[in-house]
Amino acid sequence: MNLSQHILSISYYFAFSWSFNIYYLFLVLWKPVFRNHPQSMYAYLDASVVTVNLSCEADGFPHPVISWSNNNSSIKNGTLVQNGSVSTLLLVFTKETEQLQKYRCVASNSIGSALSKEATVTISKRFPTIPGKSYM
Repeated sequence: MNLSQHILSISYYFAFSWSFNIYYLFLVLWKPVFRNHPQSMYAYLDASVVTVNLSCEADGFPHPVISWSNNNSSIKNGTLVQNGSVSTLLLVFTKETEQLQKYRCVASNSIGSALSKEATVTISKRFPTIPGKSYM
């Protein structure tokens, strides 16, 4: 075997002895699941305005988008912020809105949707305190 045949033989060996690694990527998809549900709150109208923050947290893949409902209807007022899996709803109540309200989160992705437990927000006027008088 001459030198050029020997080099050709070595080149052939290296060209066909490479190994290939094949990687598989599995994505597990699941519908939203709540980690934290909104909590019921009681607030007093001491001034002309009271603010209430409600929050919930949901996981899923693909990552869910979280919306809110009020008495089983879409939210008409309030500020909604979603940061990752946590959604916060800021509500502003005035004396004219003194009533019981029921809120829940709705988490949705392409696999499905889920409803959180219901949270009740109660807004009421505080009784004036008169020294020496009990209301109970």
